[in-house]
Amino acid sequence: MLRFLVLALLLLASGAAQAQSITLSGFVRDADTRETLIGASVYAPGEQRGAVTNIYGFFSLTLPHTPEADSSDVLVISYVGYEPLALRLDRTEDQEFDVALVPQADVLGTAVVTADRAERADETTRMGTVTIAAADLKKIPVLLGEADVLKALQLLPGVQGGTEGTSGFYVRGGGPDQNLLLLDGAPIYNANHLFGFFSVFNGDALSNVELVKGGFPARYGGRLSSVVDMRMREGNQREVTGQGSIGIIASRLTIEAPIVQDKASFIISGRRTYADLLARPFIPDGQDAGYYFWDLNAKANATLSPKDRIFGSFYGGNDRFFADYEDGGDRNKNTMDWGNRTGTLRYTRVLSPKLFLNTTLLASDYAFDLGAGFEERQRPGTEPSSFGLNYRSGIRDFSARGDVEWSPTPQHAVLSGLGVTHHRYRPGAVQVQLEEPGLASLDTLLAPSAPVSALEFQAYSEDDWRISDALRVNLGLHASLFSVDGRTFSSLEPRLAARYKLGRRTSVKASYAKMRQYVHLLTNSGIGLPTDLWVPATDRVPAQSSWQVASGVSRTFGDWSVESEVYWKEMDGLIEYREGTSFLGAAASDWEAAVTTGTGRSVGLEVLVRRDAGRTTGWLGYTFAKTDRTFPELNRGETFPFKYDRRHDIGFTVQHQATKGITLAMTWVYGTGSGFTAPTGRLPATYTTAVRETLANQGRFFGEGYTYASRNSSRLPAYHRMDLGMTWNGRTWWGEHALVLGVYNVYARKNPFFVTAETADDQSEGLSLRGYSVFQAVPSISYQFQF
Repeated sequence: MLRFLVLALLLLASGAAQAQSITLSGFVRDADTRETLIGASVYAPGEQRGAVTNIYGFFSLTLPHTPEADSSDVLVISYVGYEPLALRLDRTEDQEFDVALVPQADVLGTAVVTADRAERADETTRMGTVTIAAADLKKIPVLLGEADVLKALQLLPGVQGGTEGTSGFYVRGGGPDQNLLLLDGAPIYNANHLFGFFSVFNGDALSNVELVKGGFPARYGGRLSSVVDMRMREGNQREVTGQGSIGIIASRLTIEAPIVQDKASFIISGRRTYADLLARPFIPDGQDAGYYFWDLNAKANATLSPKDRIFGSFYGGNDRFFADYEDGGDRNKNTMDWGNRTGTLRYTRVLSPKLFLNTTLLASDYAFDLGAGFEERQRPGTEPSSFGLNYRSGIRDFSARGDVEWSPTPQHAVLSGLGVTHHRYRPGAVQVQLEEPGLASLDTLLAPSAPVSALEFQAYSEDDWRISDALRVNLGLHASLFSVDGRTFSSLEPRLAARYKLGRRTSVKASYAKMRQYVHLLTNSGIGLPTDLWVPATDRVPAQSSWQVASGVSRTFGDWSVESEVYWKEMDGLIEYREGTSFLGAAASDWEAAVTTGTGRSVGLEVLVRRDAGRTTGWLGYTFAKTDRTFPELNRGETFPFKYDRRHDIGFTVQHQATKGITLAMTWVYGTGSGFTAPTGRLPATYTTAVRETLANQGRFFGEGYTYASRNSSRLPAYHRMDLGMTWNGRTWWGEHALVLGVYNVYARKNPFFVTAETADDQSEGLSLRGYSVFQAVPSISYQFQF
C-alpha cells in the first residue's frame, strides 16, 4: 500500500512544469502576541498566484524566476481582522519571510473587519467548507452568555441540531457518530455539556475552526458526514494578558504569557458552572443535589530554531449530576459523570523552502459512569438492606502520525501522510451490589462486555493542481486498514474536487468523495443523556461507508459571498435497534444481536449568503433536503424518513456595530419538525369483569400496548425561535470590559422535544398526543473583561 501511495504521489507531481522557479516561504504572525495565524492569504498579484498559511502559520509559494528585480512586484499578506501588508518582492532568488500583521483596532472583538478572507470562496477547490477565523470567533452568537462554536455551526446550511434538549448534530443526513470532532488533532467523542445545551469547546481558547461537510480532502478519514477541525491558541509571546467572563450559568478565565520572550509561551483557559454552589443554601440538611460542568484547556509552545518548533496541548472536561436524598427515611443516591481528556504533542520542521514536516503524538479518552444506590433505613426488629448499580462505558485512543507538505512547482501543492491509532473500546459493564438480611452479599458484573482493542492504519496523498488560471483540481487518495478480533477491513477512498472560473469573481465546482467509518454509536436518543456506547465494526456488524457527489456555484461581491451546492449522498452499513430492543438492553447483553443494519440516502440543495466585513456581518443559510433510511428488518422493509429529515432548514444570524461601544446581535432559526413514529391505537388488556370494575373505580387502566403508524411518518410542529443580544463595550485604566445582555427564544415559542400518547378515557381505545417543550424565553447577562 505504501509503495502504491508513493507512486501515486510521484505521478501527481510528474506533470509539473520544469521551468526555473523561486520559492517564497515563511511564517505569518500577530504583531502584538507573536502567535502564528492560520489561513492567512499570501498573494502575488503580478502572477495571480497565492498560498494560504497552514495550521502552524507557515506558507510556501513557488513562482516563476525573473532574471532582474522588478520594483512593481509585490507580495500582499492579509487576514481577517488585521491590516493587510504589501512587501516588495524580489523574484531573482528564494526568499524567507517572518511577517507580522497588525490587528485592527477593536474592543473585546467589536472590530470593523475590512481585510479580505484568507482564500475567497470562488478561488478554492474546496466545497462544503466553512472556516471561522480568530476575529470571527469573537463575533459568533452568544447563548446565555457563552459564545458556542458548535451552536454557531448549526446555523449553517446542511448542519442541524436535534430537538431542544437533545445532544448531537446532524450533517447532510448523517448521524451524530459520523462527525469527526478534532481539537488540536485529537478526537472528541462527546462534545456536549448540560445534556447538549452547551458544547465542550471554549471559544476563548480557540484560534481557528473549520467545518468540512463535502468534498473531503484526502487528509481526512474515519467518518462519513463531517469534520470539525479546531485549533487552540498558542499564547502571547510578548506579555502577560488575560480575559474572562462572569455569567449566570458559568464563568471562565484565560491567562497567557511568554515563557521566553518571543520564543516560547503558554495559554491556560478554564470554565465552570456553579448552579450547584448557588443552590446549596436552599437544600435541606442531610440532603445534597446538583449539577455542574468544567473545562480546562492548556497549551505551550517553543521555537527551538527558525526552522523547528514544538507544541504541547491538553484538554480536560467533565459533567457531574448528583442527588443524595431521603424518601420516607430511606436513602437514595444517584450520580452521573461523563467527560473527555485529550493530549497532543507536536514537532514541526521546515525541511526546505518547499518542504514542511509535522509529526504528532495524540491521546484521547472518553468515559461515562452512571450510579444508582438505595439504602433502606433501620427499622425496629429488622436489619437494613442496600442496593447499588453502576454502569460504565468509554473509549480510549493513542495515535502517531506524520505529515509532509511539499510545493514542488508553481502549479502543485502536495500533502501526504501516514498514521496509526490504537483504539480500546469499553462497550459497557453493569455492576450490581446487593446486601439483604439473611442472604449472602452480592457484588457482581451483570453481562459484562469485555474491552475490545483495535488497530487502525491510515495513509493519504493529495495534490492541489493549478492546471490553468481558470481550472484547478484537488486529486487525492485515502487508504485505511482496520484490524479487530482477528478480522481485517480495508478501504481505498478516492477524492476529487475541481473548480473552474467563469469570471474574475465567479466559479463552478464539483466534487466526489468516498468515505469509510469503522466505529458505530449506540445511544439513548431520547432526552440527550450522554449514554453513548461506542463499538467497533465486527464480523456481524460491518463498517459504515458512503459516497457523495456535489456541484455548486460560488461568487463574491466585495464583502459578500454567495455559495450554492447540490449534493447526493449514499450510505451503507448504518445501524438501528431491532424492534423491541433498546439502549439498556444492548448495553447489558450482546449488543451485536440488538442491532440491525441498513442503508441511507440524502439529497439536498444548500445556499449560503455571507458578509464577513464592515459594521454589519453575518450569514443566511437555507437547506432543502430529503433523507431516508432502508432497513430490511424495520418498517416491513419499506423505506422510511430519517428521524431528523427536515425538508426546510433556515439559519440567519447578524451582528451590527451600532456605535463604537454597542454591538447588537440577532439569530433566527427555522426547521421542519422532526419525524416520530406515532401510535394509532391501543391494544387493550383482557380482564375479568371484576378486575376491570376495580381498576375503573380507581381511575386506572392498564393497556398491553399500542399499534403504530409507519416509522417516522408523523412530524412534530415546525421548530423556530429568535435570540437577541446586545454588548456594551468600554475601556478602563486596567483594560477592557463588556456587559452582554441576551434573550434566548425571545417570543417564547413552545418547541416540543417529545410527545406522549394519552387515552381519552378508561374504556376508549382512541389516543391523543401531547407535546412537551423545555425552554421558553430565557434571559441572560454576563460581564466580560480583558487585561
